[in-house]
Amino acid sequence: MLLPRPPLAGRLSAPARRLLPRRTFASAASASSSSSLLSSQIFSPTSTVDTRSQPQAPLVILHGLFGSKQNWRSLSKALANRLGTDVIPLDLRNHGESFHADAHDYETMAADVLAYVQKQGFDKINLMGHSMGGKVAMHFALSQQDMMNKLVIVDMAPTVGRPSSDFEVYLAGMNRVEAARVATKLEADRILAETIDSLPIRQFILTNLRAPHSGSSSPSHMSFRINLPVLESALANLWNFPLADTDVTWSGDALFIAGSKARYITPKKEPSITGFFPRAEIKYLDTGHWVHSEKPEEFLELVTKFLKK
Repeated sequence: MLLPRPPLAGRLSAPARRLLPRRTFASAASASSSSSLLSSQIFSPTSTVDTRSQPQAPLVILHGLFGSKQNWRSLSKALANRLGTDVIPLDLRNHGESFHADAHDYETMAADVLAYVQKQGFDKINLMGHSMGGKVAMHFALSQQDMMNKLVIVDMAPTVGRPSSDFEVYLAGMNRVEAARVATKLEADRILAETIDSLPIRQFILTNLRAPHSGSSSPSHMSFRINLPVLESALANLWNFPLADTDVTWSGDALFIAGSKARYITPKKEPSITGFFPRAEIKYLDTGHWVHSEKPEEFLELVTKFLKK
């Protein structure tokens, strides 16, 4: 059920917030067509773990903007073995190997996740999301509470606002690569390097670049597999959180892992987190926005301890 949020401490006569009624979906098809299920990869445990403290629900992982399930492959393998349960990174719509569509908003993406979870027959899941995927995960947890076990959010808060203009720079760089009709990743990297100094970020972006396929109808140059036009149009709206003006809460266990060098979660934003998720734990690691890539072992320890307790 949806629970109204208690008022934040110290708030003075704020206008009443409307309570959002819970959205229900009768079947996977009602959330997303069966032909448009998200692409996934399932990592099962390959080593023996202490079965007395392992989570019974699978862990579903949602990547961030311009990411894919591929970025989570090594961490998914490690988590599957440490947790003793299946770990399932997904490709969100317009990313990776999943379908392209004109709509790209948090409610629609949460419905895609619901369709996938229902298709798999899961009663409950542990859900983890980074950045854009974090807002999708928060929306899912708040609107599909009976399907949630535990929630992990990586460097994202349920707030409205744009803490960075970097993603506009990344989009502009990718559009220049597309216009140049490059034949190699080296050519693409040279173009991206004109405006993006960070080699790790350029390498992350280039994971989306695919080689030309054989056949007369396929382009003879490399192209990005993400849906650039749709993501560019949707970007401004992705800084919002559609439930920000509601009183919905989820009282389950939640862990928020923040990069202390980024601005997505700060001490000033913590009340917005605990307002929606009153049992949230908030941990900071000495990283930028890509917490799990910059401090993988520390990240794994935090997630494993939280999900196994």
